[in-house]
Amino acid sequence: MSDQVQCPNCGGFRTRTISKDSIYAPGKTRPPTLGVKLGRIGCILFTALVSSYIALGIFLTLTLGRYIGPTSEEGMRVFSVIMFGIPLTVALLVGVAMWRRVMPSPMRVQGPFIGTMYNYECYLCGYKWSWRTGTPKPQVHLRPDLIAAGNQRLEEERRRQAEQAEAAAAAWWLQQQQKKK
Repeated sequence: MSDQVQCPNCGGFRTRTISKDSIYAPGKTRPPTLGVKLGRIGCILFTALVSSYIALGIFLTLTLGRYIGPTSEEGMRVFSVIMFGIPLTVALLVGVAMWRRVMPSPMRVQGPFIGTMYNYECYLCGYKWSWRTGTPKPQVHLRPDLIAAGNQRLEEERRRQAEQAEAAAAAWWLQQQQKKK
């Protein structure tokens, strides 16, 4: 498409498309679905069950731990970690994962497609501009002086690049000749 675009600043046709973006109207927030509501309830119930498990475990450890658990104090610490620390860590990780899955970022519905935004740049004068489909094209001002200066600058750059390429090839050839000696 950039071959057919005329620069509004100088009138030249040597332009390039920098970017092309789709534009949508702002969407509306969608109310939570039944699945999201049930998931939230499930997370709350899961958290309540984990809390009950921890409370019951602490109670049983404090009251019956001496009778059913290990007899030494160090054994009691290991027993507590195995019975409550590991399951608690796993349960909390599962709870966080469930919560993140059920509590997504705000549910936005994408609005209708408005158009496409094109961003252009002119090689001749360096001018940058944007145009959106559905709007009038920008008014073009013919400026032959800018077009001539831009063409001359591009030709000088092309000539400079050709000279650099020749110099690089000559340097490589000399380097190869020195390796042979």
